[in-house]
Amino acid sequence: MGISLEKIKKAQELNFWNFGNQVLYDMCQKAPKHTSETEIVGKVWLIGRSYAAAIERGANSPYTGDQFYRFDVAQKIKAAGVELDNKIECLEGFSRITEDLLE
Repeated sequence: MGISLEKIKKAQELNFWNFGNQVLYDMCQKAPKHTSETEIVGKVWLIGRSYAAAIERGANSPYTGDQFYRFDVAQKIKAAGVELDNKIECLEGFSRITEDLLE
């Protein structure tokens, strides 16, 4: 009943974060564009909080709380939305992003 190679491989395959990550991936797949303020705020908020990387940390903005997301984050991402979406679309079809693809 000791540790076997099979048990090690099974433990490595088990990732407790897969379900939560998939929820975030599904959200982004359902709303891939960056033109709707509510979708932008929802994605930035949930992804940032999920990965303990909230965008408001260290932000130099006159807005706080909900206003920061609505009047700062959403507006800036929306302004870059079409260009951002075009760049993201160029990456479709690649299974892995590498530095070589960034150009």
